[in-house]
Amino acid sequence: MELKTGNLGFGENNNIDIKIRKILLATDGSIPAIEATQYAVALAKIMGARIKAIFVDSSGEKEIRPSAAGLAVAQLYAEENGIICETNIVNGQVAKTIIETAHDYGADLIIVGNTGRTGIRRLSMGSVAEAVVKNSQIPVLVLKGS
Repeated sequence: MELKTGNLGFGENNNIDIKIRKILLATDGSIPAIEATQYAVALAKIMGARIKAIFVDSSGEKEIRPSAAGLAVAQLYAEENGIICETNIVNGQVAKTIIETAHDYGADLIIVGNTGRTGIRRLSMGSVAEAVVKNSQIPVLVLKGS
């Protein structure tokens, strides 16, 4: 079986065709988000894709907080690798806003980092990555921090 870029689906001779042209990267500046950024840039470089990196500000305030620094990291990695990367701070409920932004952008893939919270912390805070996976119609790549 041969892997090549193209439209998602099976082509002639059972070749697998995958087309990823737009990647939505959700970042909060955490270590797992930075690792997800590295994967997003590498995949964009391989597939000839562009990236839209977002930080979701769930406070409703438009000020740039330290966790929005992940956008600068995404922009730097992208520039160093010749990848087009648009960055935005968006407001709203985090998982829902990630999905809506990906849909509006026409993303072929959503990439998020996962902090790997367990127990009480996960129950109290929930898992953004899990909510995105459960509710997105767009494929989601979740990278667990090391």
